[in-house]
Amino acid sequence: MGEVPGARAELDRLGNALRTQLLALITELTPDADRTLLFLDEPTPVDDEHPSAHHYATTFRGKRPDSVTAADTVRHAAALLANSGWEVSESREVNRTLITAYRSGCTLELRIPDHTPTVLYNATTPAFPLPE
Repeated sequence: MGEVPGARAELDRLGNALRTQLLALITELTPDADRTLLFLDEPTPVDDEHPSAHHYATTFRGKRPDSVTAADTVRHAAALLANSGWEVSESREVNRTLITAYRSGCTLELRIPDHTPTVLYNATTPAFPLPE
């Protein structure tokens, strides 16, 4: 399967935009997190069944400041994303809130536990066919 013209450029554009947004969230919500541990530099295959389909995807864990509550973190994260043009939804899971945001086919998920200061970030772009 050949590369779709412009697919890599579009995937890189979306990956860079996602990285920029994710870094802004990490800096605001978990300022002491080691951002050098954010790996979102190269697209990866989506799965073994579709080896030509690639996307940018990462998981990152940070710790909110002790002085900031989980509820405040949820409100702040949702506002930051909405103000940046993301479609934002919130849902409750067992002992935590899940914030899901969508824009341009990209997805950002933040899991914010009620009783621990951890914030888990998941980010992914849509998949594009790239040469194997």
